[in-house]
Amino acid sequence: MLSFNGVASEDEMIAIFLRAELHSQRFGEQLRKAIAALGLSVEVLFAPPCDAAASVARRDIIAVYRGWGKYESVFGGMPDDITWHWVELSEQEIRERVFTIKWGFEEEFHTRSADKISSAKQQWQKDSIVQLRNTVVEQRVLEPPILLAKQDLRRLVILEGHSRILSYLVQPELVRFPITAMVGISDRMSEWSEW
Repeated sequence: MLSFNGVASEDEMIAIFLRAELHSQRFGEQLRKAIAALGLSVEVLFAPPCDAAASVARRDIIAVYRGWGKYESVFGGMPDDITWHWVELSEQEIRERVFTIKWGFEEEFHTRSADKISSAKQQWQKDSIVQLRNTVVEQRVLEPPILLAKQDLRRLVILEGHSRILSYLVQPELVRFPITAMVGISDRMSEWSEW
């Protein structure tokens, strides 16, 4: 049974999503370009969720950057009735319940199970593990992963945080479990393109 730690908001989810991708080797440059194109500063990503102007700016950024609010990118078809929650996840819960999005993983690994993919220890994961080790050494705090689920919570699909979660499973000794995560819940989650 998942341990719930409180209600979260969509504005918090957007802020976490953007901050997590800011330092991504894959997405960071594209995000910085979207921020600059809107005439904004990276600092807006770090303003608190209660800052209404910053929340509006972050929504503008994520719309330009990843198609938020449209049937685009990883947000395609996401239902509009998602409730957001803070949860604690044990290593066992991650191994049993967490799955990747459809894009790329199913074709490459023939599974979407985070546990089975982490067992493969592919080269791209090694880079992520090095980043995780560096983060631990530098005592930096990583953004919590963002997961999506139906009400039964049997299956948690990663919206943001694939590399982190897979790295946690490859090298659990570097992680202090349980981890904090944000989970969005809707019984219409099967409408999401990545479910």
